[in-house]
Amino acid sequence: MWLLETAVLLAVAVLVSSQVAAVAAFVRFKTGIVIPARWWALLVWTCFVLAFVCRRLRSYLRYGDFWLRLVVFLMVHVAAFAVVFRAYPQWHTLWFIPIAVVEALLITGATEDAFYKRFR
Repeated sequence: MWLLETAVLLAVAVLVSSQVAAVAAFVRFKTGIVIPARWWALLVWTCFVLAFVCRRLRSYLRYGDFWLRLVVFLMVHVAAFAVVFRAYPQWHTLWFIPIAVVEALLITGATEDAFYKRFR
């Protein structure tokens, strides 16, 4: 079941990425601003991670502590990738796949462990 959910989320991420590519093309055409592909990929894979975490932990969505923890994880996530992107400007978008899967599992595990101890 977990593998099926992950495959569906990955398919959704691919669909979203095509939409993001269309937005990027529109922004570039209208304004001349070029947003590097790695930033768009970060957006798409962050959405994948969020969707995975929220799907797996939907019983905790009503708690403010859950959202606070998730925001902290996202701030660390974006800050870490900003550092990585500056250090490695040739970052390839395919490298997000294993990182996003591991990151989603780590965030889910850490959050579930904290909430399981508190609310059960």
